[in-house]
Order: sequence, then structure tokens, then C-alpha cells
Amino acid sequence: MPRDRRLLTGLTGAVLAAGIVGGLTLPAPVEPVEPPQATLDVPADPEEIAPVDDSGAAQSRAVGAEDDRIYGVVSNPPRSVTGPYEMPAVAPSVVPTVVLTPRERPYDLPALERLGAAQREPDGAWLLTRSVLVSRDAELRITEGPLRMVSGTAGFASIVAFKGRLVIDGVTVTSWDPALGAPDTVLHDGRSYLRAVGGRMDLTEVTATDLGFWSGRTGGVAWTGSAGEPGTGSATATTVGRSHYGMFTSRVTDLVISGGAVRDNEVDGLLVHRESVGVTVRDTEATGNARHGVAVSAGTQRITLGGITSTRNAGAGVRIDGAPLA
Repeated sequence: MPRDRRLLTGLTGAVLAAGIVGGLTLPAPVEPVEPPQATLDVPADPEEIAPVDDSGAAQSRAVGAEDDRIYGVVSNPPRSVTGPYEMPAVAPSVVPTVVLTPRERPYDLPALERLGAAQREPDGAWLLTRSVLVSRDAELRITEGPLRMVSGTAGFASIVAFKGRLVIDGVTVTSWDPALGAPDTVLHDGRSYLRAVGGRMDLTEVTATDLGFWSGRTGGVAWTGSAGEPGTGSATATTVGRSHYGMFTSRVTDLVISGGAVRDNEVDGLLVHRESVGVTVRDTEATGNARHGVAVSAGTQRITLGGITSTRNAGAGVRIDGAPLA
């Protein structure tokens, strides 16, 4: 066994036993990782999804419908349209998608309101009533809140920065079932989430709760890449709680997570998944998660962990798989 492989295997056991990490940097895998050819996403794998039951099967179908929706939006833009536009809902959902196209200034919630994608509630909160896709070179900046994302039996709203940029600063974000007047806690029909795909997502002093379902990419707050274009961004003083995953990364580069928390999530608090390169996680609390507090998958490179406090997680406080992909 190569020395680097032995080193990483030993580190895994040491970190599992400690639960709290002071500072640790993972070297690159000793074998090259060949990127898969999928267009939008990583395929499902046992570390990314929950065990299959009736609810899981329904959620898996909802993930497939989301993949189809996003692919349909980005691959079939209307001709001769230069401004933002709306794509119709895809059954069984009744939630359309508003596509933000490039312009000189960022979009914001009042801009989404003018596009019919958001509305002010009587209590001052914002309700996102459409899914939003931020296209290449466009930027959505959310600095008002709370932000409630419509999510119920008839469908759910998501925000996806597809090669664009999403910035959320100082805002509370949650799923919202208007019929109940409360966050959506039923996962079998899907639930609202935030995601970057080959784009950039920066979160600062955000509290995100009751988001996501089934897979890492739809699991709550996710940074992912597309073929040839890694995702990137940051989460600063940001807390993700009571979601499916807390935070998830795959096919990203130079992502920084600092000074926040992942709490009481249904799977991992943070999963740094395969082909994540140059991810730094520091001064972060992981507590009460139903699997691992922080997990680093095989096939990742240059992962730096420092100042992580991990308590009351059902699995490992910090779990590292230092092996390359087979």
C-alpha cells in the first residue's frame, strides 16, 4: 500500500476517535481521478442518498424530475429572448421556473416580484412562488427577508445558480407550505432547496432551515459542478439546520466554509463529496446530525479542516475517506 494511502487511512481512524479537529489538510489522492461525463450532476451513490423505502422511491423520482426540469430549461431557451423569462411548470409540479438572464445590475427580490416570482406577505416576509434559475453571467442578490420558498403537495420552489451567481446576505431562508402556514416537513414529494451548478453561491450570516430532500444536490444547500465547470463560493457565519443534508459539495473548487454551524439534519451536517478540490472548512460546529457531523468522501483533493467542533451526531463527528476513486 502506498505511504500516502496508509497515512490517510490512519487519519480516518484518528479523526473518528477525536470528534474535534484542530487543523488537518488532506493531500491529493495518489491515483488520478478521471471525471465522469455526466452533463449536470454526479450520479447517486450510497453516501449521497438515503436508504430506499416507499418515501425514498418517491423522493428519488422527484430528484429525477428536478434533473429533467433543469436540463429542459438550460437546453431549450426561447429564441430571440434577451431578458428574463418564464418556463412552464413540468407535471406533476404546478410551480413554473423564472430564468434570470444577464444584465448590468444584480436581480433582487423586488425584481423577482416584478417578474411574478415573489411576493410580500402581510407579516413582511417574502414568499418565493416560482423556481428561479440564475443563468450564466446573471446574478441574484438577496439581502431582504425572511425568505419563504413555497413548498407543498403541488410542488416546490428552488433557487439554482446554473453557471450564474447567487448571493444571500443576512437572511433567514426556509421552505414554506402556504396551506399550513409553516415550513414543509414532508419529503416524499420533494422540498425547496438552494444550489449552485457550475456557478457561484456565497452565503453570509444566513440561517437556512427545513430545506432539501433525498440526494446531495437537492439536499438543502449544495455547491455542485457541471461537466468541465466546477462550482465554487462560500458560506460565512451560516447555519443550516433541520434539513435533509445540511451542506453538500461535489465537483467544486476553492470553496470556503467558515464560522457557522450544521445542526439537526437528517443525514450529514456537511458532506464534501467526490471531485471537491481545495475545500476549506474552519471554525464550524456540527451537532445533532443523524449521520456524520462532517464527512469527506473518496476522490477529493486538498481538503483543509480546522477548528471543527462536532457533538451529538449519530455517526462519526468527522469522517474522512482518503482513498482515490476506483
